[in-house]
Amino acid sequence: MQIAGLIGNMLMLIVFSMKGFNKLSVAVYLRALAVCQLAENIKWLVFNLPNDINIDSDLTCKLVNYFSPLPAPLSAWFEVAAGLDRFLTIIYQ
Repeated sequence: MQIAGLIGNMLMLIVFSMKGFNKLSVAVYLRALAVCQLAENIKWLVFNLPNDINIDSDLTCKLVNYFSPLPAPLSAWFEVAAGLDRFLTIIYQ
């Protein structure tokens, strides 16, 4: 399922980076959403697949522990921002 998520989010990033979508303000939120979900998919793959990744340095350990929980709530807030942007666009257009 994570591979399908990687492919879908890469496609979403590519589509919303195309020329026609650059005029839309909501495209910024949806690109950021795709990046957050890509980070979440990559994090899941790194931590759940069998691998030999060792976090040796103290700085790396702190960075991983700080940034690991960020993508999930950020993606939810980007969805809220995209919805609010669409709402305000419809109301005040």
